[in-house]
Parts: sequence; C-alpha cells; structure tokens
Amino acid sequence: MGVLAESCGNLERTYFHRAHGEPRVVTLTAVVVQRRLEPLWTRNPIGALGVLAALFRRSRPTPPPKPSHEDDPARRWTSASNIGQPTEVCFSDDRRVVRVAGREFAVPLDPRTFVVLVDEVPGDPDNPRIVTTLIDVPPRPDASCPAPDRAERGQARVAWMRESQHAWAAAIDADPIVRRFLEARAHHQVP
Repeated sequence: MGVLAESCGNLERTYFHRAHGEPRVVTLTAVVVQRRLEPLWTRNPIGALGVLAALFRRSRPTPPPKPSHEDDPARRWTSASNIGQPTEVCFSDDRRVVRVAGREFAVPLDPRTFVVLVDEVPGDPDNPRIVTTLIDVPPRPDASCPAPDRAERGQARVAWMRESQHAWAAAIDADPIVRRFLEARAHHQVP
C-alpha cells in the first residue's frame, strides 16, 4: 500500500493506493480529505519554520506508526501520513481500515474508492463532522521505470506522483458530495 499526502491552506488530502495486475496499474483504495478551521502552519508555534520542517518530513518516506503489539494484526498499520499530528491518517491492509480523527472506518470490498471527508467543527476540533462515500476513480498506469539511471527513475516517480495527485483530485472533486464539501464556506454547513 502506498500513501501520498498533500496540503494547501486548511485542506489536507491523503491518498492510499495499491499497484497490482499485469500490466501493472495503480488503483486508489481510499482518500481522506480533512478541512481544518485554520491552516495547519498557524497552529505551529514556530511558524514558517514549522511549515518547512513539515515539507521536509513529507519529502521523505514516512514509516507507519509502530504498534504496541507487533504480532497483533488488529493494531498494525501498513501506511500512514502525518504521524503524531492532529491530521494523522493510518491505513491497515490486514483489516481494511482507515483511521482518522481517532476513529476507524471499514473500507468496503468494492472496486470504487472509499472517501472520508472530515470537517473540523468550530469550538470542538476534537469531534469533527465526518461523511463517507464511494467514488469511481479510474486506475492509473504504474510508474515502474526501466531506466538504468537511479536519478532518472526518481524523476519519473516524482512526475508520476504529481500527475496521479492531479488526476485523483480531479476525479474526487467531480463527485457531487465531495464538491459540496469543498464548496461549503461555513464550517457549520453539513455537506
């Protein structure tokens, strides 16, 4: 299971994807879209330095959080983003579960992408409004690159990640439920 995360202002997206088949394709298994009351960097006491540190951390592969019981599949997470942050999101392959805002959501055995929309509530940021939906998102070709040069393979992979994020965001944003969520101006509006 792969994970890509992106943030812009008060919106954070986490994409969980899987490569499979021959020829290899990548399907989007689950997406979490979180809307915060204020941009994430304004919560950091060191301001812009915190933003730069977060970008640096994101540019490196992030290992999944270490469970307290390695042999217990019920506590094992295979992919994660923003570990230890208010926007932490985890995915378990074994259990087909997404965890966000301290809550777990079962990912249906469905070829469509499972989407979790999280809207922070004024005065109660620890209890956000959450809506889930399923969306058809076309698979993408895998980014495996036969180039012998490591730098070239890395550049191809980065280009694939950018293209995938744009394609996935466009497919998800076209859904009426997601569009209403994104267009809601007041946080008290339920999408």
